[in-house]
Amino acid sequence: MSTDSGEWLTGPQVQRYFNVTSMTIWRWMRDERLAFPAPTKIRQRNYWRLADIHEFEKRMIAQSLSTRGCASLPTVHKAPTA
Repeated sequence: MSTDSGEWLTGPQVQRYFNVTSMTIWRWMRDERLAFPAPTKIRQRNYWRLADIHEFEKRMIAQSLSTRGCASLPTVHKAPTA
């Protein structure tokens, strides 16, 4: 967990960031295999550090690429011109 960012996201902001519902966030929080960052509770509301959300996103992308057997993102080539 990095400590370089002081920005915090609310639950709805995290939902918009990943384009998912609150139920999806709830499930991610309970799925130990995902290791979704734990929120900080302030007055019954959840807040996530932006840096933690970025780390989670990077980890999920890396895991997705490794399960596909890809070493890196695909390279886009231009079509040959006449």
